[in-house]
Amino acid sequence: MRHTQPVTVGGRLTVCFAWSEHDCDDSRGLIQLGPGGFGNGGHPTTRMLLEVLIERLHGGERVLDVGCGSGVLGLGALELGAGRVTAIDLKPEAIAATRRNAALNEMEQRVDAGVEPLETIAGSFDAIVANIGRGAAVELAPQLCRLLAPGGWLAVSGISPPQCSLVAGFLTPLEVVDQRTSGEWAAVVLARPGP
Repeated sequence: MRHTQPVTVGGRLTVCFAWSEHDCDDSRGLIQLGPGGFGNGGHPTTRMLLEVLIERLHGGERVLDVGCGSGVLGLGALELGAGRVTAIDLKPEAIAATRRNAALNEMEQRVDAGVEPLETIAGSFDAIVANIGRGAAVELAPQLCRLLAPGGWLAVSGISPPQCSLVAGFLTPLEVVDQRTSGEWAAVVLARPGP
């Protein structure tokens, strides 16, 4: 039962396994997750990005979830009022899990999930969350910068505290607006100045 304990973040979101023996409190934005995929909100890297979403989303945003795993970040964004989510991952099983979880939460009409390379994604996004680690963040930095709309923000996690400045350096001209740590993990938030 310890492994199916619901995860509550910031008093605004509760992530609950669909098969949990625990009662899931749906008075705070409830996200249900089925089997498969990676991530339930309990890992510090995911939790920090959910906290950033809670603090920064205002409603109606177009959100890109890079390295979506189980889809928990994108579904959390929708639960918090985002308008639409595009979720990408290298692993087909992550995309399948994201689609299943979107359907489980009756959000499938607002989630586009696929294995498309980042460079093939068109348009721009008001918010981008990327729980992908230092190597992937550095490699994808030009595409992440290209896809961020004026006035938008990007949150990168899966890195260590000393790696924040290194990752931020590759994301120039975006500006660091927040950084947080949880144990050996860190997340950095960068923004593109508005018009």
